[in-house]
Amino acid sequence: MLALVLAGALAAGVVGYLRWSASPTAVALINTDAGPLGERITKSLQNSGTHEWDVVDEASTADYAVIVTLPTDLTTSVASLVTDKPQRAQVTATTHDNADPYLVNDAVNEVTRQISAAGMDAMFAATSAARGQVSQVAFTASLLGAGVGAAADAAGQFSGGTDQMLGFLESAKSGAGQLTSAIAVLNSTVSAATTQANQLATALDTTGVTVGQVQQTSTALSSGLDSILPLLRALPFAGDPQLADIITQLQGLQNIADQAGGQLSGFGEIVGTEVTPDTRIGTLLRDAAARLGDASAQLSQGAQLAESIPQIADEGAAQLLAAVDALTAGVDQLQSITTTLNNQANSALATLPQRSGTQSSQVAITLADPVVIVRK
Repeated sequence: MLALVLAGALAAGVVGYLRWSASPTAVALINTDAGPLGERITKSLQNSGTHEWDVVDEASTADYAVIVTLPTDLTTSVASLVTDKPQRAQVTATTHDNADPYLVNDAVNEVTRQISAAGMDAMFAATSAARGQVSQVAFTASLLGAGVGAAADAAGQFSGGTDQMLGFLESAKSGAGQLTSAIAVLNSTVSAATTQANQLATALDTTGVTVGQVQQTSTALSSGLDSILPLLRALPFAGDPQLADIITQLQGLQNIADQAGGQLSGFGEIVGTEVTPDTRIGTLLRDAAARLGDASAQLSQGAQLAESIPQIADEGAAQLLAAVDALTAGVDQLQSITTTLNNQANSALATLPQRSGTQSSQVAITLADPVVIVRK
């Protein structure tokens, strides 16, 4: 019986060995991914050297120890790992009934490692993009800081000129007081001249003297002096001081007489009156008095404006000081904000490692397969 048992066991072992050795050892890969990641995984597996991967569209377990199928949503699933809604990719592994478990596990693990490394590559790519964005923020913060620094310098210059501007306002207040006093004196003088002109005009109205009469009289007087002056200058004692003085006065009177008509016409142009020979002298003076009255009214308005200058200067000084305070506070706040933003951006850059594409891929591979298991 012992011999029979040993013979049966030996026969079963031989049959099992024959069945085991008859199982296929090839591995197949079917890529149904709609995105680019499936092609990338396929090339990585072919270049890994772990197995001879047959990339096919269809396969049977009669020919392969294991058939690994990459899903159609592999690219989108791996890309979702860096979002707030990660999705795991479902890879299908179909094995031969008598396939070597070691071979099957190793092939499946290799696919898993490659997909895991691709996911980590996506994570590193997102980190690199985040670093680029933070770098842009840091650069913008630096530019903003430079702009705020320039604004601070300008604010300092503006504040430095405040004292000078306040001094100008004080001078305006002082000058306004002097101007008010001067206008008051001038207005008083103009008012007195207006009164006198009106009084003289009233007196001349009673005489009825016209511009033509004055011109005729002046002409006659000038003609008479033309006859008298040569005779006086021809006298033997014309050099006597008293006579010489008389001759000089008469010569001056003649000059006035010659200019009287023209001066009256010019006076009419000044006061806005059309002068004719029939124009009365009183009318000219009354028109002049009216113009003086208008000037007095304008001087009064100027005095009112001058009186308001001190109040305007005080209000301007208050507004200027308020503007300086607001500007200084605003610049200080901007400087604080830009400093904080710059510090935070630099801190974020320090926490985000900077790696090249090759370095990121190497780290991803290492993290996907952190240890090497030696099977004995």
